[in-house]
Amino acid sequence: MKGRIAVGLLCVVLIGVGVAASAQPRHREEAPDLEMMKGFIGFVKSYLEVSDRWMEICADRDSVVYMVSERTTELFERRGDKAGAIPRLEALLAKPGVGPVGKNAVRFKIADIHKEAGNHDEALKQLDAIINSLGR
Repeated sequence: MKGRIAVGLLCVVLIGVGVAASAQPRHREEAPDLEMMKGFIGFVKSYLEVSDRWMEICADRDSVVYMVSERTTELFERRGDKAGAIPRLEALLAKPGVGPVGKNAVRFKIADIHKEAGNHDEALKQLDAIINSLGR
């Protein structure tokens, strides 16, 4: 919400400056390009919308768990050892604040890693754990 207010104020100020500058034709080459300013305003608005959405994600425990599992896997994959993420992901499952939705997201990630590595039985164990959690 604060981001949208800031964007609104920024838009009003920049458009006002652009209109005032373009109304004075004697130094037109020095006047800011109104179209360029509109593009900049659009960029700032998009950035603030993404920032607002990111903060919403960070405020949701299950979303945070999902993002941690994705980033952990990504970092290990960049090292060339994607399966190396599994112990960290399993440790994440053991954290007391991780709820059922977060646990399922982590288990899907672990199952994907096992499947890619050809460890189909281990992948199936993770999927079974997800299925079993549904009965609770």
